[in-house]
Amino acid sequence: MRITAGTVADGIREQLFMVGDIPGVLWTPAEGSGPRPLVLIGHGG
Repeated sequence: MRITAGTVADGIREQLFMVGDIPGVLWTPAEGSGPRPLVLIGHGG
């Protein structure tokens, strides 16, 4: 996984990433630590 860009706004960190040729977006709280759940949504688009 390679992070290609990232921003923080309104308490949310958005990180764009690539896994091989497949792009994705990861949204996490900008602050805090500890375990968090992960929701993965895929589509055939």
